[in-house]
Amino acid sequence: MRDNLSINEDTIFQIPLIVPMARSYFEKIDNKENEIYYRALDLRLCLEKICDQYIYEFISVEDKKKWNTNTTLNDKLNITKKYINRKIVNNLIDAKNIGNRGAHDGNESEITEYQLEKSKKAIFNFSLEVFVFYFKKYGFTDPNGSWIPYIFSTLPPLYRIKVLEKYFKINKELIVIRKLALAYTKNNDYKKMKKFLDKCLSDKNINKEEFDDLIEDMDLINTNLYRFPIAKNMKEAKENFISACDKIAKHEDISKQPFILLMSLIFYGSKEDIITEKDKASQITREIRNIFIVKHKNSN
Repeated sequence: MRDNLSINEDTIFQIPLIVPMARSYFEKIDNKENEIYYRALDLRLCLEKICDQYIYEFISVEDKKKWNTNTTLNDKLNITKKYINRKIVNNLIDAKNIGNRGAHDGNESEITEYQLEKSKKAIFNFSLEVFVFYFKKYGFTDPNGSWIPYIFSTLPPLYRIKVLEKYFKINKELIVIRKLALAYTKNNDYKKMKKFLDKCLSDKNINKEEFDDLIEDMDLINTNLYRFPIAKNMKEAKENFISACDKIAKHEDISKQPFILLMSLIFYGSKEDIITEKDKASQITREIRNIFIVKHKNSN
């Protein structure tokens, strides 16, 4: 797995925010030592894991019943259109068709490297769109406060930038502007942060007082970046996530935080994988694991 790979504009597309088993198949798509049709088969397996270990957790009870009755991968992706941008899902269906050609036609499938790269990009874009869907449905925060921005901040800044740039198009609230500016700053891109806030001011998304406050905050953070636990890769992001869960559990029942489930699936995999995680150096604390176990048993 590429969990130790430093996240930047050149590497981020190699690590989509999907469950670990799906990521393992995603990585195999790049293995040019294998025949290209084998890599296309890995593409299809990646999509199957995304559907069954990830999307399934966030669809309705009614759709889960349909899902569980010998539904094909194509049917599952069509169900997903009810929740995720149709264009994004259609690109996944195109990727699925490439995988089918590899599985059914083998060496005669005439699959190209370009088609595999396009399919990988579709998976990456889907992984971002899941977060946009979640924020649209549940909100990024609420008047009474929310742990979502805090949990979201455990990811490497570049992921946060790519998600929030999408979400900002539909929600230009001050909290979203602030978190996107903060992500730019923590990604060592002060110029882009300043350009973004300048445009927010000119477009009247914020007023001059809010602009000045944001710039002052970003300047302070920029000079103290070394003090923050900014994840450079997914391994460090997982450690940040565990630490955040520990802190939240001291204040409330984290089983009532669906965003924690979303993030835990990315770091740990399926419900069963969360429960049976054996890595003592990086597992969620016993108290939090017990909460997950109780919640998952009750939901079965």
